[in-house]
Amino acid sequence: MEFAGMLFIAYFGLDEIYEALIKKLNNVDVNRKIFGMTSLLLAVKKGHYAVVRQLIAAEVIDIELKDVYGKTPLFYAAQDGQEDVVRLLLEKGACTNSRDNRGRTPLLHAVGKFVLNCVEPAILVLLEKGAEVNVRDKEGWSVLLIVQGRIASLDCNHILLERMEHILNQRGAVL
Repeated sequence: MEFAGMLFIAYFGLDEIYEALIKKLNNVDVNRKIFGMTSLLLAVKKGHYAVVRQLIAAEVIDIELKDVYGKTPLFYAAQDGQEDVVRLLLEKGACTNSRDNRGRTPLLHAVGKFVLNCVEPAILVLLEKGAEVNVRDKEGWSVLLIVQGRIASLDCNHILLERMEHILNQRGAVL
């Protein structure tokens, strides 16, 4: 029952209740999964920075636990452009080049969502922290291929994408 409370807090972003729950319940398993989701994954997906910050502060938190798709919290933070959460996770030791079930990294996910979610700051943080620019997923997509594919589409912001292409080329990205 305590864990259900943790998921409730993560889902609704009730950071003020988190501390009270942790103090009252000594042994809440913050890494427990229900339906493939941990409290941290859920808080990141919902964009609740204060709850994420509190969960990451727990000494026993495992920031590399994956959901059913093989994604860690860093994937969701990166693809949603949550620059502050990306930084928090990386400071805690999150792997910049972790792979999901499709062979994609957080950088590949972020670049895939680039035009839709305006995630450039999160992408830049990943690059700054050593994200590999020349990885390919299981379908053969690279970061630069995704960006160039978006440039070729008619419904995108070409200036933003060309800037991202330039940044990736400076870092040695290849097709």
